[in-house]
Amino acid sequence: MDSKIFEFTIDGLTYYFEFFSMEFIKNALDALGLDYFVLDLNKAYRKALKDIAFEDEEKEKYHFLTFIRFFEENDVQYGIVGGKTTYLYPDVHPGKEMECEKRYSRLFVRENNRRWHDKVIVINHSENLERAVDESHSLFTECFIQRKFNLFDS
Repeated sequence: MDSKIFEFTIDGLTYYFEFFSMEFIKNALDALGLDYFVLDLNKAYRKALKDIAFEDEEKEKYHFLTFIRFFEENDVQYGIVGGKTTYLYPDVHPGKEMECEKRYSRLFVRENNRRWHDKVIVINHSENLERAVDESHSLFTECFIQRKFNLFDS
């Protein structure tokens, strides 16, 4: 299944969102020629990202990354969040909800009894860029994937 329409009611207003499957998104990223990998959000994911960021122990190869987070329904993973973060201090894991939650992806997952998927897609861009340029590339990629795949921001 490439996509599915989901109903989302918040504060008495109902909206309909088309969310795309992980397989559809991976195929589209392949067609676009974007460099990506699937990251398992196990206990060691932060170390795995740090290892990718450094080509050796002294030189940082990547500073920022763009990611897509997924939720699950009937064994299908659908993209719901497109975000940007750093390799050294990544916030790709859904984490805990705030008491007064206002992030729409978290509200959707909670209110519709969905479950976060335990993997994310990480999108790389050019290597060895200065930090400001790398951040700009990551922000542009974040905006692009949010629009292309109907993703909420993080």
